Amino acid sequence: MFGRPDHKPQPWQDTMMVCESGHQITDAECRGSHMHLIHILLPLKDNAGKPIRRKLFRAVADELTEKFGGLTAHTRAPAEGLWKEGADEVARDEIVIYEVMAEELDEAWWREKGGAALY
Repeated sequence: MFGRPDHKPQPWQDTMMVCESGHQITDAECRGSHMHLIHILLPLKDNAGKPIRRKLFRAVADELTEKFGGLTAHTRAPAEGLWKEGADEVARDEIVIYEVMAEELDEAWWREKGGAALY
């Protein structure tokens, strides 16, 4: 394993190792497990342009933390989403990004929560 000999990687870290055959693999592959990194893109305003209340963002964060045991929230500098509407118009949205990690991808749970863009 690379890095400090006393370093114990967390389950989500992708530490490279050399297996018995001499091939480089990740620590997760060596253990036979994997993690999904899930990004949730949340708009700061609704379709009418009205700001979404912070209380709703906190409720989503609390639910995700409870379900997945943790959450990373990218909220300090909102990102910008862009998409084409018609031939000449580009729509813009300011968003924040929540990320969670899961060993299993529970598609039914995400659909129940309204995940329109589930990959």
